[in-house]
Amino acid sequence: MDSTLSVVTGATGHLGTALVRMLCDTGHHVRYIARPGSASRGLDDTGAQRAEAELHDREGLAAAMSGASVVYHAAGLISLVASDRDELYRVNVEGTRTALEAAVRTGVSRFVHVGSVEAFPLAGGRSPITEDHGVDPTHTILEYGRTKALAILHVLSASTGRTEVVVCCPSGLIGPPDYRGSETGRVIVDFLNRRLPAYVNGGFDFVDVRDVAAGLIAASRRGRPGSIYLLAGSYLSVPGMMELLEQESGVPRPRVCVPVGLARAFAPLAEGIARLRGRRPWFTRGSLRIVSLGVELDSSRARDELGYTTRPIRETIADAVAWYRDHDLTEAGG
Repeated sequence: MDSTLSVVTGATGHLGTALVRMLCDTGHHVRYIARPGSASRGLDDTGAQRAEAELHDREGLAAAMSGASVVYHAAGLISLVASDRDELYRVNVEGTRTALEAAVRTGVSRFVHVGSVEAFPLAGGRSPITEDHGVDPTHTILEYGRTKALAILHVLSASTGRTEVVVCCPSGLIGPPDYRGSETGRVIVDFLNRRLPAYVNGGFDFVDVRDVAAGLIAASRRGRPGSIYLLAGSYLSVPGMMELLEQESGVPRPRVCVPVGLARAFAPLAEGIARLRGRRPWFTRGSLRIVSLGVELDSSRARDELGYTTRPIRETIADAVAWYRDHDLTEAGG
C-alpha cells in the first residue's frame, strides 16, 4: 500500500473516475474531491476517501488537499458549444488557478494538470503535432481549446520550487468506465440502441481513457517539472469507428454517411432542435470543425520519458461495447 496521499479533482468525470479506480487498484491512498451533494457513481466501491468542495472554494480545496503529495487536476468543462464561453472560462481557467493556489498553499509536491490536445494550434497545417508546437490560446479551433491553453500557460508560469507542475494533454477519450456519459460514450450507446441515424466522414485521434489514467500516474513519478506531454492514441475515422462498432457489437451501422460540408450547413438547426428537446446534439459546428482536420499527433516524448503505452483501438471499442451492455445503459451516463 502506497502511504502517500493522492488527491483527484474532477473525479466523477470520465477520466477522473478511471484515474481514481486505477490508483486504488494499484494500492494508492486516494482522496477525491466532489461537488457537495453530487453523485459519485463508479467511485463508492473503490475505498477512496471523498471530500466535498466547489472548484472555486479556496478554503474547501485546501482542506481537501491537506496532507497530499500529489494532486491530479482533472476537473474541467468540455463543451463544443459556443454559447458556453463564460462557463468554460470560469471552470477551466479560474477553477485551475484556484486549484493550483490550494495545492501550493498546502505544500503539495507535484501538481499534475490535465490539459487537452485542443490547446495546440491544430489548424496550422503542421503534422504531426508535438509538444514543440506549443499551446497557443490565439490559434485554437474552439473556445474550449482556448480556455485549456490559458489554463496550461497559467500552470506553467505559476510553477514554484516547492510544488512541481507537469501538464498532460490527452486526445479524444474513449472507453470504460464511463458512468456519467462522455461525448464518445453517448455516440456508442446511441449506436448500440440503433438511435444513430447517420454519421459524418471526418475523424480524430482517440485514446483509451485507461491508458491516459496510467499516463497521468507515470507523469506524477517521472514527468519532468514544467513539461507538457501529449497523451494521444491513434487516428480513427468516423466511418472506421462505425465499422469497428458493427464488428464488435453485431449491430449494423447506419447506412447514411454525411459529408462534413453538408453536415455543417445543418449544424445550427441540429443544435437548435437538441436545445428544445433538452438533449445534446449529435454534432455541433464546433465538433465538425475538429473532425474535419485530419490531425496527426505524436506522443513520442511521453513514450520515451514516461513509458506511456496505448492499446489497440479495436480492443478499446470491444471493451466499451461490453461495458455499456453490462451496465444496461439506455443513455450514456444513465
